[in-house]
Amino acid sequence: MKRTFSILAIILGLISQAQAANLTVHEWGTFTSFMGSNGELIEGMHHEDEALPAFVYGLKKDAPTPQPQPPTPRPRPPQPAPCHPHSKVGCETLMSLFATHSEFFPEAPISAGVTQKMETPVIYFYGDQGKKVNVEINFPQGIITQYYPQSSYSYPKLAEARELKDSHFIFDVTLLAANESNLPLVNSQSIWSPARQVPNANAVRTDNGDKEKFIFYRGIGNFPSPLKVSSDLKDVLTLENVSQSPISMAIVLNSNGKTGNIAVVNNLTSKTQVAVPSLVNGLDFNLYIQKTKAVIIDSLVKNGLYTDEAVAMVNTWQRSYFNTPGIRVLYIVPSEDTESILPLNVKPAPNELKRVLVGRVEVMTKNEEAKYLQVIQSNATINIETNFGRFYEPKLRRLEQIAPAELKEKIRILYSN
Repeated sequence: MKRTFSILAIILGLISQAQAANLTVHEWGTFTSFMGSNGELIEGMHHEDEALPAFVYGLKKDAPTPQPQPPTPRPRPPQPAPCHPHSKVGCETLMSLFATHSEFFPEAPISAGVTQKMETPVIYFYGDQGKKVNVEINFPQGIITQYYPQSSYSYPKLAEARELKDSHFIFDVTLLAANESNLPLVNSQSIWSPARQVPNANAVRTDNGDKEKFIFYRGIGNFPSPLKVSSDLKDVLTLENVSQSPISMAIVLNSNGKTGNIAVVNNLTSKTQVAVPSLVNGLDFNLYIQKTKAVIIDSLVKNGLYTDEAVAMVNTWQRSYFNTPGIRVLYIVPSEDTESILPLNVKPAPNELKRVLVGRVEVMTKNEEAKYLQVIQSNATINIETNFGRFYEPKLRRLEQIAPAELKEKIRILYSN
């Protein structure tokens, strides 16, 4: 009789374990950095390029509860100057601004030292409705600045955010039906929309009633890039894998908004480098985008994402990846680097956990550096956004490094104002 009970207990235990393990978790996201011709990371990556919906939480003392209705439009005061050594606005004054208008300033009051933007990691769940899942995210060399749905625990709070280190978040969610429709409304053109186009993923709900198709978070940090990208006067790019692990795919993109071209590097092994000749913008723009999307989606799927997840990621970043003129390199972050940069723990332990992050390096070549220096030298009045466009601060910080002595102060004033 005891033996029968023992066998029955074992069987029930195995069934319980199987039910607990009926969980698949997939994550994708992007790290963005900026490098000059020497291949070194440049600070100034704290500026927001892609606006998020108003319901997304930031580093606020009391985050509001969003409603599944369009947010009421409200004026947004101008952003204060960044808090770095050359800023005319002191750190204490800036902290006062953030504290007074915390609902308008979701980003952390830190800009000095930011060399990496952690953009749109999203986590999808596939499991039984009603299953409760605990997700713990650590960011040892950065801080998580924006997120949704509401977290169960977060560090640092607004008043504690002084360094780019030791951010820690916990989310407790309940899995809902995949076709849950009662989600916060967003415009179809919002950067938020493509990530929802994953039909089989469960929606999730937190205890305060937030519902979404995924867990989203974003942050800023300062950590080494697994890939170093440098250039010479012939616009030859050198891609060097400085990681301890192989990089399965890197793709060089060059477009001017009308035409574009790509070069693909597969299996760049640890501590090796490869030269990519200057790319001529020769492909029709639509063909360029179509070809580039296909290459990236194929690589994402080979690294473990479902096809609809890969399509969602590529569509989320279409403007930044493809439509914006310039030279950039996208690469699959080695899984070992992902786990080191962004440790993740899920309970109950899923029977499958796939994390596929893409590194994005915005590149300023040696020839571009020379042209920008000429612009600064030749013009008494400069509009930084008109003359330098996106990533103007890291561009100017790099130019300050290589500029003749008589231009350094002028450049410093440009990015400090």
